[in-house]
Amino acid sequence: MAWGPISVGGSVSGYTLPTATASVLGGVKTGSNITNSGGTISITKANVTEALGYTPPTTNTTYGAATQSAAGLMSAADKKKLDNVAAGANAYSLPTATASVLGGVKTGSNITNSGGTISITKANVTSALGYTPPTTNTWRGIQDNLTSTATDQSLSANQGKVLKGLVDGKAASSHTHNYAGSGSAGGTANSVNGLTFAAQTTDPGAGSALTTNKVLIVYV
Repeated sequence: MAWGPISVGGSVSGYTLPTATASVLGGVKTGSNITNSGGTISITKANVTEALGYTPPTTNTTYGAATQSAAGLMSAADKKKLDNVAAGANAYSLPTATASVLGGVKTGSNITNSGGTISITKANVTSALGYTPPTTNTWRGIQDNLTSTATDQSLSANQGKVLKGLVDGKAASSHTHNYAGSGSAGGTANSVNGLTFAAQTTDPGAGSALTTNKVLIVYV
């Protein structure tokens, strides 16, 4: 038997080309933004701009560190600060200020607030008082006696107490007196020192007896 080359025409019967994956060597189809020239695939500049949706800059795009006034890249120092911010720090809630708690307040009436700086003005004071206080000294001297005739002085609290004692010792305005022998306030006095006075308008007659402790007044 002699050996020699064999010519095979057409396709190999029963073979299926697998699809290429990350782990399988196989065939692919060319999709968008890939140039296929006679089975040779490549990526062109046009493919790149089409895929990006814009034309990337051709100049240096290096940025400096960002500042409060200029955009830029975050510096290592700023990144370190950011890493040190506690989790949930942006969830802080300012408490309401009280006598025992340091916190925030809102400005109410009669307080001037200018850009966060609070103050009290003359207008605030007069508005709070409800009147304009005097601008001159209203102090009056004190007299600690009841004999002064001054009209521009004030009486001391001590002398006020003295006056109260005098007033409290007085009889009430409804107080009345019964005259001697009278049975009612303001009645006619008809006795003194145990002797009763009586008016005799008629002649009692000769030898008439007199009542003990009774003074007989005879009208002639």
